[in-house]
Amino acid sequence: MRCVVTIDDWRQGRAVFTADDQRIDAVAGDILVVLPDTAPYLRNAGTSVLEMMGIHASERFVTIWLDG
Repeated sequence: MRCVVTIDDWRQGRAVFTADDQRIDAVAGDILVVLPDTAPYLRNAGTSVLEMMGIHASERFVTIWLDG
């Protein structure tokens, strides 16, 4: 399956974001772009609610959970 470009805009909170071998500590206001065929992973790195908006350039939204 081919992943599409994803743009994640962090609205509130902190997250650890990993794509391939790159790790980014994202905070409110950050915008991250994930290229096609890249499996992104993120987790809440703070104690507050993590709020983000994801934009997926695709006709439909497909999620494939990689862990658990």
